[in-house]
Amino acid sequence: MPDLSDSDGIDCKGLAAVIGEIYAAAEDAALWPDVLNRITSLVRGESTGLVANYVDSIARDLSAFSRADPAMLADYSEHYVSVNVWAERMDRMFPAGAVGYSHLAIPDVELRKTEFYAGWLKPNNIGYCIGAILETPNQPPALLTILRSSQSGPFEEQDGRILAALIPHLQRALRLHGALAVLRSSNEGLERALDAFDRAVVGLNGSGKVLFCNQAAQRLLAETDGLRVEKQLLTADLPPREEKLQLLLKQCAVAGKGFTGPGGFLIERRSGRPALRLSIMPFAGNLLGYIPGLAVLVFIDDPGRKPPSRSVVLRMLFRLPPMETRIVDLLTAGNDLPTVADILKMSGETARSHLKSIFRKTGAKRQADLVRMALSLPSFSI
Repeated sequence: MPDLSDSDGIDCKGLAAVIGEIYAAAEDAALWPDVLNRITSLVRGESTGLVANYVDSIARDLSAFSRADPAMLADYSEHYVSVNVWAERMDRMFPAGAVGYSHLAIPDVELRKTEFYAGWLKPNNIGYCIGAILETPNQPPALLTILRSSQSGPFEEQDGRILAALIPHLQRALRLHGALAVLRSSNEGLERALDAFDRAVVGLNGSGKVLFCNQAAQRLLAETDGLRVEKQLLTADLPPREEKLQLLLKQCAVAGKGFTGPGGFLIERRSGRPALRLSIMPFAGNLLGYIPGLAVLVFIDDPGRKPPSRSVVLRMLFRLPPMETRIVDLLTAGNDLPTVADILKMSGETARSHLKSIFRKTGAKRQADLVRMALSLPSFSI
């Protein structure tokens, strides 16, 4: 980061405040226009735009502007973006992450001979720009552009030093925007999926504290008949069962994917109704954004209710598409991967590609781990 001091005529307090606002905008995209307005003032610009696209991501694209005429932006996007000589020259001259100056990329005399100047810059009283290509890993680079009128003259070195100080923070904020979007979506998506799940499911962290109960679990636990949540712990009513339950939960959290607990664990009920059947499994999903700390899932079966298939559980927990779910089904049934490929009429290479995707989503490292995990789900026919 450039060394800035108040003696340079730079508002360092204002700069620090903007940096804080940049990170706030990473969490709340509605704040970006205000952030850009502050940046515009700091570098003595007259309008600013920030555009970031998140390809193949659930993060929403960013398109924020400050002090920009909507009609001017519409004209630009409809035609003048294709003849923008600034972008062409500045992209070649200034690397990503560096401050770019329009007057250094193309002299005024040459600029004024272009369609871009005659059709868009001059009518909108724009003469100069300063900006930067902002790198966002695994995504197209974002673009920050700050404009100034011809009468104001080119941006100066001091303006560039301020922008250079902001660039690392802007890049981090854009990465955070994408990561937070995935976090929220994955978290909310898992809970919504489990709420739609007709089977009672309780999620716990590695210390045994309950992180969430889906709606079916909330209804069942509200009866306080066999199981209840007390001081954030899933607790059995009857002391012998309580001791065994806590032991199994602890073993599952510690052993992780290596847990080979019972296929079903019965919890008797004080009311005399049929015992609840619990299936306990580690949560091995490693997709960014799943509920922080989630380590153990407890499936609770109330006899008399028809459970969904294992395929439904796999799809909900790990967001497996139908083909990948079918592959897990066939592997769990005892088929090897070449046989699975034959059954599904796909090449061995395609089958291996699907299997790698399944490993990534479920957290399994080997085929044996995957089958063991699938078999640890509530046991019912597929």
